[in-house]
Amino acid sequence: PKTSPNAITVDTTGLSAYVKHGCISPRRFYHELSKVYAKCSASKLSKPPVSLHGQLMWRDYNNLMAYTTPKFDQMLDNPVARQIPWDDDPKILDAWK
Repeated sequence: PKTSPNAITVDTTGLSAYVKHGCISPRRFYHELSKVYAKCSASKLSKPPVSLHGQLMWRDYNNLMAYTTPKFDQMLDNPVARQIPWDDDPKILDAWK
């Protein structure tokens, strides 16, 4: 789909909350979407990760990473996060400004 996450007006399918809260099964949505895709010309379909299939795959990938990675929401002690030595020296910050 040609959507923009920065759009001022709604520019998405609006299905994210329904999938997130279990009102729509991601598996069923994927397979029903596959049926729709099968009826369309392949040249007119977007490809993952932009397509709805791709968005569902990224959703599940990120859910899996969040579930299996200790401290996924933090930098410190997160085994897959790059540890950046941030500096909070006020002199350096003032020089940058």
